[in-house]
Amino acid sequence: MSHLVLARKYRPKVFAQVVGQDGVVSALKSAIENNRVAHAMLFTGGRGIGKTTVARLLAKALVCLTRNKAEPCGECVQCKSVDNFSSLDVIEIDGASHTGVDDIRDLRDSARYQPTSAKRKIYIIDEVHMLSINAFNALLKILEEPPPHVMFIFATTEAHKIPKTILSRCQRYDFRRMSLDTIYATLKDIMKEERCRVDDEGLKLIASLADGGLRDALSLTEQILSHGHEHYSAAFVAQCFGVVSHAAVKEISRAVTEGQVEPALLLIREVYENGLDLCQLMDALAERFRALSLCAHIDKPKAAQIVPGVEEADFVYANSFDKADLKRLFAMALDSVAQVFSAHKPLHALELFVLRAALRPPIGDAVAINYCLQKLDAILHNRPLPADETLARPAPNSRPKDVTTLFRDFINLLSSEAPQLASHLRLARPETDYARHLLILHFEQSLHYEEALLNRENHHFKNACHQIFGPQFSIDFKLKQLSTVEALAIKTVAELEEDKQKQEKDALLAQAHNNPLVQKALEIFGGEITNIKRV
Repeated sequence: MSHLVLARKYRPKVFAQVVGQDGVVSALKSAIENNRVAHAMLFTGGRGIGKTTVARLLAKALVCLTRNKAEPCGECVQCKSVDNFSSLDVIEIDGASHTGVDDIRDLRDSARYQPTSAKRKIYIIDEVHMLSINAFNALLKILEEPPPHVMFIFATTEAHKIPKTILSRCQRYDFRRMSLDTIYATLKDIMKEERCRVDDEGLKLIASLADGGLRDALSLTEQILSHGHEHYSAAFVAQCFGVVSHAAVKEISRAVTEGQVEPALLLIREVYENGLDLCQLMDALAERFRALSLCAHIDKPKAAQIVPGVEEADFVYANSFDKADLKRLFAMALDSVAQVFSAHKPLHALELFVLRAALRPPIGDAVAINYCLQKLDAILHNRPLPADETLARPAPNSRPKDVTTLFRDFINLLSSEAPQLASHLRLARPETDYARHLLILHFEQSLHYEEALLNRENHHFKNACHQIFGPQFSIDFKLKQLSTVEALAIKTVAELEEDKQKQEKDALLAQAHNNPLVQKALEIFGGEITNIKRV
């Protein structure tokens, strides 16, 4: 008998064997038990997470002759024919190789005939997004009004490529990427069944490389087991895939966190000389600093849910450092990921990250420097001075010299995210009450006032206000006809732009009048300057 790979050998035969998709499985089982199965279903999600497997189980349950509630018996003729792909009534179609309209027309014609021996005729179309537009159009009519004995199950990794007319006629089930813990536990159970010894760290590395797909994890494990050893260490697993082991990542991250430059550089050099992937190492370091930062900032039970694979030692280690310092390391690592991936020489970029991170200034100095930079930026741009608990606070009544200029920065920032709202706010007259941390916008026309009121909870609006005026600021709107004096004192952004254009035009006019060539032309031909354009 030929060898059966793990992904096929351990494919679930009943719903109870499906892992990592409890929500989808529960919904489908309830639909089967209550006889409320839709005539068209769409299974979406990443690769290797069980879409086609669950589709086959659903089809098998619907044609099973001795079903136990929602579970197929696996022993009847219909179940066995589905398992060995010989069923004439459960038809699997590869959408990637049957993309044409003629293929779908043939399907549509055959669907009208009664099933051969089962209760239903079920079509499973994998990678359905690969069908052409004409093929989708050919499928549309029978999908909308199918014969009572016909059912369609579609599976796809790219649901956004399916026409909305098709989506609206299907029940959609979104399959989740499997967690690292789920994949690790499944691999561990399978290794017991196979009587193979693989270190836990090796299994965790395989689970992380699978990126949420159990099929990928089983394929990687199959590749390891093909070496025929009795025991597989974590170092051997890492070497097989050309990646850095978890132990090496922990050692490098510990050296960087504790400011030990030389050990960290030596470990990175060893990784480089072994020909391992430096980009994967940088990505793993960013993931490690993320885990430490989150462990320090949130409770242990919640952290275990957000950061799979964390251990008790990680919490103890993380809480021995300043939270802000770990957050800073996480940010530095995240910034360096892009630099290492795009660098001509990734080793140099990785070494630069180590030098920056390991030789970082104490967190107290960093806070003071950051406050000074914020204060300088506020002074240069006439913004409210930043407040800090440990440093001197600015006077609460301090305010920008020109509020309308500050509001113009606000409008410019808002224009990129909400241009229509920004066009209404250009006609508002801004006023700031720094004592009450309040931005007041005066409107003279109800149209613009009402539009602003409707969008007062717009998150782009709030973000722009907080970024320009400060996070403590709130916004108020007033509809009022201002006097001439009040209007001149508080100009709108539109008026500021008109003034600026007029000033530029006047400057150009004066420049033209002072130009010797223009003066000579006026002297010879007479006339006057009526319009000016900058070439």
